[in-house]
Amino acid sequence: MALPLSPRLAESLGALRSRPRAWTLPGPAVRRPASPFDGGLVLRAALESLGWAEPVVARVVSRLGRGPGGLLLGFARVASAAGNAAAALWSALIGLIITHHAGDGADRE
Repeated sequence: MALPLSPRLAESLGALRSRPRAWTLPGPAVRRPASPFDGGLVLRAALESLGWAEPVVARVVSRLGRGPGGLLLGFARVASAAGNAAAALWSALIGLIITHHAGDGADRE
């Protein structure tokens, strides 16, 4: 049994489904190659359906997106202290990339 969606959320999700394979966000043409794996789009659609302003939504989603990067950076410190250089380097690299790119959503507004 499907739960009823608010009309605005259904419209946002429908717009995301009907986008071309370039995975662009609504609004200005912004390419997001990781969008199929990006839960931020779902969160963005949900917050916009609740009536949140676009700049506030971008800031919230951006800050929440930095969390996984911070966790990976913390894991890199633990792995480094444990003497596992390979895990520390890879975790730090991926954590830095995620943390750097998660801030892009709020910076574009």
